[in-house]
Amino acid sequence: METSPALALSACREVATHYRDMVKEPKNMKVRNAGQRLANWILTEADVLSQSSFELRIQKTVLASRLGMTNAHLSRGFNTLWTHGVVLRGLKFDIIDRVALQTYAHPDPLIDDLNS
Repeated sequence: METSPALALSACREVATHYRDMVKEPKNMKVRNAGQRLANWILTEADVLSQSSFELRIQKTVLASRLGMTNAHLSRGFNTLWTHGVVLRGLKFDIIDRVALQTYAHPDPLIDDLNS
C-alpha cells in the first residue's frame, strides 16, 4: 500500500463494488416478488443495450437462477409481463410501455443501477 497507493485504491474500489453487489442480491430477493425481479432485470437489460427490444442472451434456466426463482416461476413471470407493458415473442422482449413496467417493477436506487 505504501509503495503503490494507486494499486491499493484500485483494489479497495474492486472489493467495495463486489461487496455492494453481494448486499444487493439478498435485498432484491427479499423485497420483491418473482415478477418484480424479472421486470427489473428487463429494465436493466434494456438500459445496458440502449434498446426497448432485445433478445434473451442467456438460457432461461440461467436467468431463473440469477433471479432466485424456479423455471416455473420464470415462465409465470413471462406470462404476466404483457399486463405490465412487455410483449414476449419467443426469446425477444419488446417493451411497449416502459412507464407501466417501471410502475410494476419499483426500481430502487439502493438495489438497482439506475441509468434513467
